[in-house]
Amino acid sequence: MSRPRIAILDPETASKIAAGEVVESPSSVVKELIENALDAQAKRIVVEIKEGGKKYIRVQDDGWGMEAEEARLAFARHATSKIRHVEDLFSLKTLGFRGEALPSIAAVARVEMVTRARGLPWGSKIRIEGGHEQGIEEAGCPEGTTVTVTDLFFNTPARRRFLKGPAREAAKVVAVVERLALAHPEVAFQLLVDGRRVLATPGNNDLRSTITAVWGLELGQNLLFVQGQLEGASYQGFLSPPWLHRSSRHYQILIVNGRYIMSKVLTREIEGIYTSLIPTDRYPIFILHLSLPPSWLDVNVHPAKLIIRIKEEEILARNLGQSLRQALDNPQAVAPAVHTNLSTDSSRSRIIADIWQIAEQESLGFYPYKLESQEVQGCKPQEDIIEEHRKEPAETLPPLHLVGQVFNTYILAEGPDGLYIIDQHAAHERIRFQKLKERWSKLERPGQILEPPRILRFNASIALELLSGRSIWEHLGFKIEPFGTNTFLLREVPYGTPPGKEVEVLEELLSKGWSEASPEMEETLLKVIACHGAIKAGQGLSKQEMENLIKELAQSFHPYTCPHGRPAIVKIKAEELDKYFSRSATIGQGGAIIFGKRGG
Repeated sequence: MSRPRIAILDPETASKIAAGEVVESPSSVVKELIENALDAQAKRIVVEIKEGGKKYIRVQDDGWGMEAEEARLAFARHATSKIRHVEDLFSLKTLGFRGEALPSIAAVARVEMVTRARGLPWGSKIRIEGGHEQGIEEAGCPEGTTVTVTDLFFNTPARRRFLKGPAREAAKVVAVVERLALAHPEVAFQLLVDGRRVLATPGNNDLRSTITAVWGLELGQNLLFVQGQLEGASYQGFLSPPWLHRSSRHYQILIVNGRYIMSKVLTREIEGIYTSLIPTDRYPIFILHLSLPPSWLDVNVHPAKLIIRIKEEEILARNLGQSLRQALDNPQAVAPAVHTNLSTDSSRSRIIADIWQIAEQESLGFYPYKLESQEVQGCKPQEDIIEEHRKEPAETLPPLHLVGQVFNTYILAEGPDGLYIIDQHAAHERIRFQKLKERWSKLERPGQILEPPRILRFNASIALELLSGRSIWEHLGFKIEPFGTNTFLLREVPYGTPPGKEVEVLEELLSKGWSEASPEMEETLLKVIACHGAIKAGQGLSKQEMENLIKELAQSFHPYTCPHGRPAIVKIKAEELDKYFSRSATIGQGGAIIFGKRGG
């Protein structure tokens, strides 16, 4: 395949291109430079940033380089190696427009590009500052192209002020590189952040290997393979079994012809498959590569090319949904058994877990009793919190008489004025939240020791966020130590965190995107802990457990909603029940119904 050459577009074609070269942040610069490298058939791409990319960005590739005159043209407006006429826009298979993004980047930064075309004995170095060429000269360099961008927005301070802190901007860069690496498993990527390598993919064209490198071993091993086709199109990729899910859509990737895109129609179809399979506040994981005819697509409807128009998108979604359902009807979709190693090191944590389970059975509160003489080595006993100074509840429930449980989800109780239907999860979440708030206010330190510590493996963007925000997590009671590339030791968790839910709690908090500690953050933490430890819908309860829950709910502040504001209780008045059965009735003492003339 011959190397495409840079050329200036005619005015008609240039006017029809959406402004995809808009530079908004360091991550948009990285995205454009990587896409240029991919279009140059690079097999190895190294990205390096410093201070979140605001101070320094460097992207090096081993693709087709450029000759001196092409290097100069690459910084001219509407210069591209991709298209020549308007018709080419509708059959475009490449990612960006080599040269189209460079002028926009060079207009707001200091840019140096060193490039050498294959087969030439020397290369060229060109410097652009604020859109003005500072000079071009011969340079010794390897084949390929290296673009270095420094002092982004140095000449537009208003735009620079809109950038987030270095950690937040770095996380956005990591997310971009992750998506592009997953879109191109045939390319070896490396990403360095402030001199530390946070991502490296093998470039062996094996998607599962790339997933493992980007998202970690758990997902690389357990995601289910899926593939399918319809007229002129095909798709393949991986999706999560029902027992494997996350707290955000970060792990949902759609790739169309090598381009990362967003599609509400396809995402809605995929998530709909999991509606009754995973908790309502969790999201499935998937990465799907779709190969579609260029004639099906219009990529020029969004400045960053994130949203595209797909012909027959609904038909494609239904076909995709059928394949995914078949993939989930698979023995691999069954959750693996948990094997407990009762070695000397792990038996202590098992004892602690057992104590928590006993506490749950006794009080539905998930709060361990004081260990007193039965101390567990390696675990600091909690303060004696038996003495509580509970204020009078702001709202109280009337006396309720337990009737029973329906669908293993709702508790029915008879009150003096009607039928009370209690959502057991929302009610228990309210109880736990109130107890947590009371007991947190009495703790000298919010953390409880994990013995032995948990090993955590995250993708690069989450790992970077953990490192940059360690003071925040310590304030909340998490003690996290680096333990290798994107790997950590979790030594302490916030008091009240349910055993086995430590990672889920941490992931949900990470998805909130906090940059500093605040009372709101602590309140959210307690809500998350309360939710993860509450009894679930579909869980059968004994009569004693239901009566305990009703009793504790009656002693809670705001018993009618969960901490997130979702209803915990619905009341159907006795008069409304009478209407359903065309009865004339009044309520007697103790809630008994005394029927009138139409009774019987």
